[in-house]
Amino acid sequence: MRGRAPVLLAIALALSAGIGAVIGWGRVRNVEVPRPARWEDAPVVCSGPGVDSTALEEAVAWWRELGHDLQVSCDGWTVSIDVDPTLDTRGSVEDLSTTHGSTHVWTQDSVVAAAEIRIRPGVGALAIAHELGHALGYQHPAAAPSGHILHPSRPGWDGRGLGR
Repeated sequence: MRGRAPVLLAIALALSAGIGAVIGWGRVRNVEVPRPARWEDAPVVCSGPGVDSTALEEAVAWWRELGHDLQVSCDGWTVSIDVDPTLDTRGSVEDLSTTHGSTHVWTQDSVVAAAEIRIRPGVGALAIAHELGHALGYQHPAAAPSGHILHPSRPGWDGRGLGR
């Protein structure tokens, strides 16, 4: 049995190193995010009752840091965000593997004209930022690592490939 211990340890270390390399590569490689449509003018975001204004401001600020010009106002709005209690509410509001929101985007000739975001009650800045990404014209990347803002089920604050 003593002779097997070093071999098993070597195998475990090799597996751990391989898994770590795969995860690490996902964190440093470029992420190609499809964006079939863009806004001509800065989108104006108007939030309805029940939308956490602090979470909205955090999400908008995050996109602004990437160079996207987003305004928050209900005057002349082009993006609406409303709470929809009929969305699937299984899991906690931090568990984004369940439905956290939906976005409908209206486009013409690859130009976004308007967007409607519907979110679950109580979602935070991460879910709002994810849905704002769709309103900006971005789609889920085919091979995004978990932690990328537009990952379909495990988003995080990774914004690679999303600059203006």
